[in-house]
Amino acid sequence: MTSPAHTGVMNSLRRVIAASAHELNQPLNAIQLLADNALDELNDFGTGDRDTEVLALSQRLEQIADQVQLAAEIIRGFRAFGPAQAGYTPAPCDVTHLMDRFQRLFAKEAKLLGVELEVIVAEDRRCGVIDEWLLQLAMIELISAWGDRERAGGEAKAAVRIEYLDGEGDAPAALAVTGPAPLPASSAGSAVEAWGKAKGCGARTAQAGNQVTIELLLPEG
Repeated sequence: MTSPAHTGVMNSLRRVIAASAHELNQPLNAIQLLADNALDELNDFGTGDRDTEVLALSQRLEQIADQVQLAAEIIRGFRAFGPAQAGYTPAPCDVTHLMDRFQRLFAKEAKLLGVELEVIVAEDRRCGVIDEWLLQLAMIELISAWGDRERAGGEAKAAVRIEYLDGEGDAPAALAVTGPAPLPASSAGSAVEAWGKAKGCGARTAQAGNQVTIELLLPEG
């Protein structure tokens, strides 16, 4: 029998993959358009000012290279879905950039569900090392949880926020993702904790009322 945690992981991963595939389609379309324009310019090459034509083609090739780099970054992200390798550690990432990207991917779905995405990031960037897919998984789980609550007749809107938490005493620092608790509440954070355990990343869940906080533990140093 499939566990709720496993089902939650698979459902969340389907959402991430679908959104990432949509994002990948954008640079691929741009590459096709830029290449077509470059071919047209190449066919007309020699009919105008040479320096101007060479500059235009160079700029077009640079634009294509930029889009190829963007597509490569998206594809590299898919590797995070594989089983954890020996010595696996979360890669450094710019959390602000990551959340901007996340909001581009899921803003439409969040808006339809009445979810407001709020990002509070530490200015000193101590939260710059995190498993980016685990962070997105936490966001997706909470947005999905709100969809479940709304269908069950919950409140009209909710907010999902992310912020840095300084470790107190022996507690490690963490990125906290807070949002509406799922129904049933016992499933809160199950997908993230299961995936985090498989990837060797710490994650814990705490609930207060109808809010749940998923904390993604940050490595020391």
